[in-house]
Amino acid sequence: MRRDGAFGPGTVKRLRQVGFTPLLGAFAAIVVQPGLTIFKRNGFSEMRGASFNLDLENLAPAAAGLVLFLLAGQGQRLNAHQDRPI
Repeated sequence: MRRDGAFGPGTVKRLRQVGFTPLLGAFAAIVVQPGLTIFKRNGFSEMRGASFNLDLENLAPAAAGLVLFLLAGQGQRLNAHQDRPI
């Protein structure tokens, strides 16, 4: 296998970048949006009553992003293991 094979530095970097996007969107849907809704409803004065929105449609992108992050890390470890002298 070539040194810049399937899990080269560029591939790992892009997998992490692509994995970050759904994680950021899921964070916004789970934490930020419910908090801003409550904040607006209370007249921008207090944050009482805020909760997390842990619906499946919010957790699915988080899981997909996490899988991409884990795949990038595993590929990086595999690449480092292959580059190690015997």
